[in-house]
Amino acid sequence: MNKSAKPIDVNKIDDPEALRNLMANARRLGSDQVYRDAFRRLCEVEARQHAGEVEIAFWKAIYAAEALRTEANNRTTLLSRTRQKIVKDGIVKTIEDLARRKQPSPGFKILVDGGLPELTAEYIVLTFPERFSDAALTTARTRLTEYNISLPSGA
Repeated sequence: MNKSAKPIDVNKIDDPEALRNLMANARRLGSDQVYRDAFRRLCEVEARQHAGEVEIAFWKAIYAAEALRTEANNRTTLLSRTRQKIVKDGIVKTIEDLARRKQPSPGFKILVDGGLPELTAEYIVLTFPERFSDAALTTARTRLTEYNISLPSGA
């Protein structure tokens, strides 16, 4: 092993293809932490094409959930219904509706099981409380608490 090799700063990589290659190599070499760091960075990089903090946060969640489902299914799997709802109702209403559901959405479960609870619609609602209804805030707080997920600071 090359002891003079510098550790990779994943946060400096902005090329999605380079991040995907890093993820593949990390998986091949059994480096779970590098894989997770590269995966999170890939979601950030892909989400940046959208305007606004709430929009970026939600697209990051969409890309992450789709990547996790694609990996689990061994074929490209999009969140088609969520994407259709975004087109029909917009991002804020889509997040609001997901957070207010009586039961957690499939995306919530995918992200929580994938170790990314901070990307759920519920977490986004609590991160940007001024953009969402009191009902959404209450449901989101309850759901995250039920799943033992730490709330965003200030929530």
